[in-house]
Amino acid sequence: MLSADKEHFNEVLDKFPQQIREAALLTTPSLHQKFSTLFFCGVGGSGMPGEIVKRIISDWPVILVKNYELPSYVGRDSLVFVVSYSGNTEETLETYNQLKQRDATVIAVASGGMLAQQAKEDGCPCIVVPTPSAGPSGFQPRMAIGYQTIPVLNTLARAGLAETIQWKKIADFLDSKKREIKEHAQKLAARIGKKIPIIYSSEHFYAAALKWKIDFNENSKIHSFSHHFPEFNHNEINGYVHGTKNVIVFILRDKDDHPRNLKRIDVISKLLIGKGIDLQVIDSVGSTFVERVFWTIWLGDWVSYYTALSNNVDPTPVAVIEELKKMLK
Repeated sequence: MLSADKEHFNEVLDKFPQQIREAALLTTPSLHQKFSTLFFCGVGGSGMPGEIVKRIISDWPVILVKNYELPSYVGRDSLVFVVSYSGNTEETLETYNQLKQRDATVIAVASGGMLAQQAKEDGCPCIVVPTPSAGPSGFQPRMAIGYQTIPVLNTLARAGLAETIQWKKIADFLDSKKREIKEHAQKLAARIGKKIPIIYSSEHFYAAALKWKIDFNENSKIHSFSHHFPEFNHNEINGYVHGTKNVIVFILRDKDDHPRNLKRIDVISKLLIGKGIDLQVIDSVGSTFVERVFWTIWLGDWVSYYTALSNNVDPTPVAVIEELKKMLK
């Protein structure tokens, strides 16, 4: 089964706690003013830092830009992180260029490429993240969540805009759970087979659900979809009226979910199981919210990895995405 993993993707997954430790030591810029709004420009795996930060910071607005155009209200009181792991993502470069016409505070996050180069030429602060070797296809942006997210949170913490997080403690926690996570992931992957995974969570915990969806798409090369409570109860739930045998539902539950959403999870689980849906509720593990988010994300990484292997799929390359990029040039 491991023969499908031609580029040693498992080694990248194994080193995630070490990635957290290394990311915590990256140099970050200083901020010296107050802001009313926080923006993140980034798509794909480089869009995940914004999704995570949005759920960790609840004291002020966090707005995600996953397009070619900036909102008109980005301005003097805005702090904007422009994130592209490769530094060459065309949508992100377009928003960076638009920011030159705005009076906002901009911080780039990239391993190199055109974004890092332009930031240097413009005198824009840039958090330079590592580019570890991971086979001929290189390190995949979707697996650089620690490198891209942690320096951003450290930048905000230094400016008093977020709480300081003990990253070494989180890395040690994940290391202590590695064997348990991998065993759990293998069992979950065995249930998937040829089914389409659908992942639900509260909006509060949705960064983890979205990462699961992305992992199944890019690592397992299968369709997967995600949504959040309570919104999907008002529309998507009707898709289960007649039951369906070709999906498996994962509900990611966090102890800090709103009490009514916890109630909804219990009720929805009974309803869907009653319709013959294969369903698994997964409770996040950890003493803090950040620990639970990263524990759940890492579990999803491994589930998608074992799902890929079970279908004899190499989890590393994303050939269709690369083909699309070439056709767009």
